[in-house]
Amino acid sequence: MIAALAHAPGTLDFYMRVVWRSWTVVGTTHVSLFGQCGLASHLGSIEYSAKRRFRQILNDWIRKVKALWPERIVWRDDTRLQSGSRSEWCGRKLP
Repeated sequence: MIAALAHAPGTLDFYMRVVWRSWTVVGTTHVSLFGQCGLASHLGSIEYSAKRRFRQILNDWIRKVKALWPERIVWRDDTRLQSGSRSEWCGRKLP
C-alpha cells in the first residue's frame, strides 16, 4: 500500500491519517476539515489554505484511498471527513 502511494506524498499522508484513526477509534469517526485542529492545518501545506482547493484535493485523495482500501469507507461533507468500516454500513445506503 505504501509503495503505491510513494509518489504522492499528500495522498500518503492522508492515507496514514485514515489508517491511524481507523485503529484508534471504534466505529465511525469524524474529523473537521478546517480550523485550528482541522485536517487542513494538520497537513501543514499553504496549498491547502484555500478551502475550495483543499476540498478538490481531498476528493481526489478519498477516491484513491477507496481504490486501495475498499473495506474502509471514507467520505466528506462541507465541514468534516468521516470514516467507517464497510461492516458498519451493512444494509444501509453508503455515502
